[in-house]
Amino acid sequence: MIIKYTDILSYYVYQKLAYQMTLLLSKTKITPNQITIVSLLLGIFAAISFYNECKLLSFLLLHLSFLFDCVDGQLARATKQFSKKGTFLDNISDRIVENAILLVFVYRYNFSPGSLLIFLNMLYSYIQDILIYSHVQFEKLNKREKIIFSPIYFLNRSFVILFLSISLFYPKILLFLVFLYALGIVFYFYRIFKW
Repeated sequence: MIIKYTDILSYYVYQKLAYQMTLLLSKTKITPNQITIVSLLLGIFAAISFYNECKLLSFLLLHLSFLFDCVDGQLARATKQFSKKGTFLDNISDRIVENAILLVFVYRYNFSPGSLLIFLNMLYSYIQDILIYSHVQFEKLNKREKIIFSPIYFLNRSFVILFLSISLFYPKILLFLVFLYALGIVFYFYRIFKW
């Protein structure tokens, strides 16, 4: 199996769990797009729970949403049901979940750098999507059958989810996330010009 770049948290936690779920779901008629919708709904419920001050429930739903986000891609590859529509749906649902949590966070805590964080999240995400669609970053990597952990790829979605979920309990950590997003954008431009 060819594996794209991934981060340590995703590989050792989420992808392992997602693999077990994929084994079960691949024997059913459930489609990857249906899993994407479940992931989206779980993420929206996480934002609603956070708005209603149910932080622990929001934490659990957010991580469950991300787990299902990992499952949809694995299920698509396992059942050969991948499509541009599914990729688009997956990427859009990711942005909706991330920004829903951030919007509720800004509203609940009157977080002044929150609008900057939302802007950086969208900018970072769209740059990432453009790079993925143009295959600039994965052109050489798809030929390798190994996982490489590189410091340049430190701000993957699993770490964003981790920081967002920790910020439910410790809001000031979002300032660090603003810094990471800005640094991530710099690294993306570095990667564009490197290749």
